Amino acid sequence: MLTSKDVALIRAALQFWQDEMSSAGAAAFRGYLDITENIDDLNQIDISRLCSNLKRMQIRYGHYDIQTGRLLQTDPYRNFEVAEQEMPYLNAIVATILICPASL
Repeated sequence: MLTSKDVALIRAALQFWQDEMSSAGAAAFRGYLDITENIDDLNQIDISRLCSNLKRMQIRYGHYDIQTGRLLQTDPYRNFEVAEQEMPYLNAIVATILICPASL
């Protein structure tokens, strides 16, 4: 589960990286990423864009059917605990939904 606090921590880590590490270029990313493709063009603009997007995203929660891979409702919950209490059946889990404003 991803909470608002988690997103704030991610933003802080990205800001630290941008302030302290990004001047070393894409090579500095290699030891920290779990992917190897398409990192040569990573730069401060990518970090700034992601930080900005994360600030504008809204976190919601929904019921996710693990067998079908589908979200079970169209009106997500604002509160994880409520979503967990109203779990429809055993094959469902609470999923974190990041809602991006249309301007992203």
